[in-house]
Amino acid sequence: MRKIIKTLAVLCFLLAFAFSAFSQQNSNAVKHDNHIALQFYRNGEFDKAAEVYKKLYYTNRTNSYYRYLLNCYNNLKEYDKSEDLVKQQIKFNKYELSYLVDLGQVYTQVGNESKANSTYQSAIKKLKADQHQVIRLANSFLGNRLYTYAEETY
Repeated sequence: MRKIIKTLAVLCFLLAFAFSAFSQQNSNAVKHDNHIALQFYRNGEFDKAAEVYKKLYYTNRTNSYYRYLLNCYNNLKEYDKSEDLVKQQIKFNKYELSYLVDLGQVYTQVGNESKANSTYQSAIKKLKADQHQVIRLANSFLGNRLYTYAEETY
């Protein structure tokens, strides 16, 4: 019985050690990929940056990777990809209304102002009595110089 317990303890220790080493290696790879993507982005190589940010985004859906990937698509004028990305982000976090502002901006860039305005109004209508949600949505409008909508949000 003691041999079984010792064997299990050693096995658990080895598994924990292996998992820790794998996690650290994975973390270093993500940092490396992020650094490379940022270099491409800063150099205006948006096609290369988009490839790396897409990989990073689908591995770890952070807002930062989302923003960079969206900016890459917009700079490349790949508005279909921008729209798909924003819609996925909305599904991923349906309570964050600022993503609707991103969607409206995509519609504006393709020249569909009526759809953009409808999307902005939809975001305002979905507001709850939550001060943080109101501030985030208003700041998103302000960041995109949509002052009338920001005022309406407040």
